Amino acid sequence: MNKTIQENLLNETSRYGDIEFQPLLGGIEFGMRFLYHAKWAAANYDFQYFLRTDDDYFVCLKKLLNELPWRPKQNLCWGNFHCEVQMTWMDESWMLFSRDIIDKFLNQDARTMLCHPHADQQIGIWLNNISGRLFFHDVRLNHVRAFDWQARNVCVTYMGVHQAFASRMLQLAKTSEDGAKTVQIGRASCRERV
Repeated sequence: MNKTIQENLLNETSRYGDIEFQPLLGGIEFGMRFLYHAKWAAANYDFQYFLRTDDDYFVCLKKLLNELPWRPKQNLCWGNFHCEVQMTWMDESWMLFSRDIIDKFLNQDARTMLCHPHADQQIGIWLNNISGRLFFHDVRLNHVRAFDWQARNVCVTYMGVHQAFASRMLQLAKTSEDGAKTVQIGRASCRERV
């Protein structure tokens, strides 16, 4: 990171307290970063759900907040799942977990915890050891590379859009029609039966 960016980030956190720095290098340390974020959140907040997204993920936040009361309070794993025969894994770009799942991740024995350098496989390994989990595969999480970036009202159709870097993020925020929507309750196409 260049010195100017570093100084700007330090000024931002000093002024607003909205950035938390982590003692990691980045790269393929996903498991450590994820646990660090979850541990920090658990120590500083009393939360029901934990959402982890990539920094280029546009979230229809008002829509999400409107839906959360209708979702399970326990064992929830909400994301975009890759469902194959005898193998299911969650795309790491959007992961929402209920608090009990986060607590189970944090209570793993560090001496025997299985790790993997790739994010979605890492979480999949940990989820394999949790019984009763509910996989909610949300087709409204857009991961299509050929997305129409001029589209308006994206929050009517989607819950979020991946690969919305800074300029696209601002554009989507202005035209998204984010807000409370009718909540569809039902079985997702990739719900695990454990």
